Amino acid sequence: MALVDGLPLAAAAAHANTAVVRMLLSHGADPELKEHDGAGGSGLDWARGWREPGLPHGEVVELLERSRTA
Repeated sequence: MALVDGLPLAAAAAHANTAVVRMLLSHGADPELKEHDGAGGSGLDWARGWREPGLPHGEVVELLERSRTA
């Protein structure tokens, strides 16, 4: 298995970049795929656990959660 490290969705989610999150989800990114071969956080984990003041983390969490059930 290849090392899964530094996932684009995890980075976009951590920094609440809604445009990039939407684009990645539209191309099939998995919000629950974990970095570091399963030992790290997923995009959803990062969106829920990382907070930068003034960024729309709640919106990103909603996007990612909705994409799980779509």
